Amino acid sequence: MLINNSETQKYFFWISIFLILLFTFLQPAATSGAGFWVRLLIWTIQIGILVPSLIFIHIQLQRNHFFDQLNDWKKLLLSGFMGCFLFLPFALLIDYLMGLDDWSKINNIAQAQNIILNEIGGMFPPAMLTWAAINTPRILNLNFSNKSSSEIVQSKAYVANAHEAREAPPLEKSEFFNKFSKSIGTEIIYMMSELHYVRVVTMTGEMLILHNLKDAISELPSEFTGIQTHRSFWVCLKYIDTIKEKRNRSILMLSNGKSIPISRRRLGRVKDLLDKNAL
Repeated sequence: MLINNSETQKYFFWISIFLILLFTFLQPAATSGAGFWVRLLIWTIQIGILVPSLIFIHIQLQRNHFFDQLNDWKKLLLSGFMGCFLFLPFALLIDYLMGLDDWSKINNIAQAQNIILNEIGGMFPPAMLTWAAINTPRILNLNFSNKSSSEIVQSKAYVANAHEAREAPPLEKSEFFNKFSKSIGTEIIYMMSELHYVRVVTMTGEMLILHNLKDAISELPSEFTGIQTHRSFWVCLKYIDTIKEKRNRSILMLSNGKSIPISRRRLGRVKDLLDKNAL
């Protein structure tokens, strides 16, 4: 996922810089014998790979129905654990190239396992705790965003001709709507939670906004009639075509061709709303 001039990029960039400097100066046991510039290089490479790995895993897991049913802390625990496993081969390679692990004396599988287990024991706990700390502001609904930064992601067109997009009525601006780019309008089709952000999809484009999905829904004007299909999605009612069953799961088919998952807990409410709207 490419994020240009967004607060996601700024947030994780400065968090990464802080972590690099923190571990460089703390001199953990693995790098305590190295010089300052070597430590700085090692931690720059490690953090530069680890943080994107954790973000990637978390976003991919959000597409999973089971993952969606977990609370935020359990989600972080699972994505942190899997992200560390994704990073593990890179960590071992970095240690080998930097001379931190001596593989020349490895003569059997058991000795190799010892190095791998030591890497897991030394890397997993601090990495998972760091991942939890990075995401705590979102879980606690703390918002450190810069309200003047509204241009977050370059929008992409969903309609072939401009006349297909509707003119949105004047809206009472909320903190959420103040972050919208003019290029995507305010005709929301659906919103999806992605880590610290809400992906807003409209008739003319999409963008990522640093906001909590629950707060975004509560700040929608009354003319936006829709429903939250599960923790990660909210859908505008007028763009829902039908409900389909796919691999023992219920999904909403939207007028723009997108399919949106429905959690089992919310399926009854979604059907009731559609039935009421059909009358």
